[in-house]
Amino acid sequence: MYRYDNRKLPEGGIVAYRTELIESVDLEAMSRTIASLSSRASVRQYSERNVTDDTIRMILNAARQAPTSSNLQAYSFVVIRDLEKRRLLSQIAGNQSHIVTAPVLVAICADLNRLTRVCQHRKQPATISGVEIMLVSVIDAALVGMGACLSAESLGLGTVMIGALRNEPEKVAELLNLPHGVFVTFGLCIGWPAYLPPPKPRLPENVVIHWERYEPAVMGHSVRQYDRQLSEYYREIGANGWAWSARIAHHLSYEHRTHMRDSLANLGFNISDRG
Repeated sequence: MYRYDNRKLPEGGIVAYRTELIESVDLEAMSRTIASLSSRASVRQYSERNVTDDTIRMILNAARQAPTSSNLQAYSFVVIRDLEKRRLLSQIAGNQSHIVTAPVLVAICADLNRLTRVCQHRKQPATISGVEIMLVSVIDAALVGMGACLSAESLGLGTVMIGALRNEPEKVAELLNLPHGVFVTFGLCIGWPAYLPPPKPRLPENVVIHWERYEPAVMGHSVRQYDRQLSEYYREIGANGWAWSARIAHHLSYEHRTHMRDSLANLGFNISDRG
């Protein structure tokens, strides 16, 4: 069962978007956060309206209240407004035009450099090699990145995450003057949307939510159902898109970014040991 809702654009005008209704849920009791998450979508078309530094600070400071392992706060933000720098980053990311048209790009960094310097100040050795500490920093960065996304969208701004900055992590690090022990996990475009797309359907609940134990048996029929639903979504927005399962099969038929282990090691994230 679907409902079409009208959503106001900051620049004026209205766009219709479709939300899936779950009849067993008390919609009156739904919080604004749940409603926002249920209808969110990545925005790739931005108006020319500026986003002030004060607004960006408010968004990022709210995001910094995200959970962080052992209070390490192993992340940093680099706010990028310079147009030429964003053009270069767009090229690295496969010429994604929204990196240029959005007024702000925030590089969400995993940061072990600051922790190392704290240990040096305390005259203690810092053990920052190994898989676990790298995971901690990447998870910390992901959590604050999602917090920034939700904070921005709560103000009516649009966002899209840019994982393709990992195409050339060392070049990105050089461009942003990142010290040893810092790399960009992903970017976040922030701006006022010129167009709000409808939310993309997700996999059926029974494929991803398990109770007490993992139940893989339900997947076959549900994935075929999702293939049809996603194909319908692409037709509705006038886009060409593969069936989800076909796209996944193709995506995983070869390795991606095979340079990452060496690049991360060069940037100070050594994951070759057993740590």
